[in-house]
Amino acid sequence: MNIPDSKECIKLLEENNVAANIVEHSRKVTQVALFIARELKKNGEKINFALLEAAAMLHDIDKLKTLDKDEQHGKVGFEILKEQYPEVAELVKKHHLAYILDDQLQNWEEKVLNLSDARILEDEVVSLDKRFEYIRNRYPDITGGRREEMEKLYHILEKEVFKKIKLKPEKLAKAIEEQKQKQKKLRQFRKKQKEQKQEEPLQENKEEPVQEPETKEEIPQEEQIAEEQQSEPISEVSSEEGEPAKPKNN
Repeated sequence: MNIPDSKECIKLLEENNVAANIVEHSRKVTQVALFIARELKKNGEKINFALLEAAAMLHDIDKLKTLDKDEQHGKVGFEILKEQYPEVAELVKKHHLAYILDDQLQNWEEKVLNLSDARILEDEVVSLDKRFEYIRNRYPDITGGRREEMEKLYHILEKEVFKKIKLKPEKLAKAIEEQKQKQKKLRQFRKKQKEQKQEEPLQENKEEPVQEPETKEEIPQEEQIAEEQQSEPISEVSSEEGEPAKPKNN
């Protein structure tokens, strides 16, 4: 299985002229998807983190190319990725909201990506109801008359996932922030520990070693996406998700 890493994902987005606000949306979807994936793993589920991470970062690679033809959204992304990254391409194709209809989401990677995208408006964690309100106004014909069915199925999916990870859906943003703070403390501890090892003892009485924070969580490698792989804005964008900003008149 060929899967692009975080640097390759950013490069692919740049090559396809993906707008900066869409990149930030994708980063947030990735953060949420990987949080849910880690919680699922803790509860005994198997999930391909690398595949999910890449698909989450690339799920809107065709967004600007399909703004006025949303029925093609995901399908164009599939065509862009299928030769080099077929498994990622398949997951990108299935992230479209309509794929929840007729029981088309079969594995955790597909379910988590779809639910994570449905919980993010621009780059903010929101409720499904708020996200669907935006979608109803922005894409009124997105499921060909099956909108209510689609929304109901997403609520069922959310209940399934959050029951499995033992978290209330409304606590998602808070739980992610708490985990982020734990990981920050762990990074600080490791940095201090490394500095102490490098220092030569200057006196007999050494300083007491830094105590390791209570959390034993590993720092996820995927955090490079949000913290290390920041790129220059790819294009000027408006505040509305997925739409390039109109040029300013001087």
